[in-house]
Amino acid sequence: MRTIVGIGTLLSKASAVGTCPSMINYRKGKVGGYKRVFNKVDPFHKTKEGLKIANISVVEDQESTLIVSIFEISEEDWDAILYREFEYNFHAVSYEDEFEDSGQALICGAYQNNDTCMTDIYSDPTREEAYKHYCSNYTGKLWRDDILPNPDYIRKCIEAASTLGNDVVENFLETTWLADGSQNIKQYIQTKNES
Repeated sequence: MRTIVGIGTLLSKASAVGTCPSMINYRKGKVGGYKRVFNKVDPFHKTKEGLKIANISVVEDQESTLIVSIFEISEEDWDAILYREFEYNFHAVSYEDEFEDSGQALICGAYQNNDTCMTDIYSDPTREEAYKHYCSNYTGKLWRDDILPNPDYIRKCIEAASTLGNDVVENFLETTWLADGSQNIKQYIQTKNES
């Protein structure tokens, strides 16, 4: 079994089960020392044009604590996660769950270097297959600091967070940032509504 941290749409139990039917022990938890950032091109966005094409990852931030979902999957479902999240830099983080148990889990981290990301993608057949499928019409960088959130993806993340409670929604809004670091998503949404 592998323990996975959900930071966006995987905050939803239904989303986790949809990708990983073997998923068990779904629960709420916390990961300290990270923030979410809209800095990755959305592979599911059909055109990948314009600026509103970003999905989230996590980057280190010692001042931030994320409320997340935590769950276990079988080794058979690991390829399904890799296919779905092929562009991420999976690495282990410490977590504490709602039952005050703690441990290590894999989280969808950012790549600081696009070349390293592509090397990792091409070194794994599952990730390479997903890249060729979802990015067949896109030749740009997957990791960018000049893109804005995909509005549909923000909505899906907020809906996923709401399945765990209002505190998770508020945490998502406050600990998730634009790629350029200028605003968190709460400020971004308020600014958009005012203009």
